Amino acid sequence: MNYTADNLLFRSTNEDRPGVFAKVAADQAGWDYLNMVALRLEKGKTFGITIADYEYVAVVLTGQCAIRTNKGNFNTLGYRKDVFGGLPYALYMPRQTEFEIEALTETLEIVSCWSPTDKDHPIKLITPQDIKVAGVWRSSAHGARSLYTVGQLVGLSAV
Repeated sequence: MNYTADNLLFRSTNEDRPGVFAKVAADQAGWDYLNMVALRLEKGKTFGITIADYEYVAVVLTGQCAIRTNKGNFNTLGYRKDVFGGLPYALYMPRQTEFEIEALTETLEIVSCWSPTDKDHPIKLITPQDIKVAGVWRSSAHGARSLYTVGQLVGLSAV
């Protein structure tokens, strides 16, 4: 696929309301594997699915949540007030995982990525201490951006 400003930018539907506020499907972006969705939930609300033949990573952007799965329960993930408040928690889930995410704070924002796979890895909690800097680049004379790895910590098939 030839990338241009018209087909590379996916605008958020962010209106500060619960629900999906950003979504990119692999075929929509011209990718082979990776899909992404950003989701906002209010306290006490849940989101759940069965993954099927995909591996899945849920990264907590803001707030705290509990994630209950058929492979184990994770009762308190996340702590950040915003995405600039430290490194995130994430949960890697292998294919055929049933899960439900429950918001424990007034607002929870997560980004989830999934890709098809024919391999199985164990479910894995990824803590801020597990995440490493993959690269740093200067975006201006006064600022820098850092890229962090999350998916490579569990050996994701498509990463």
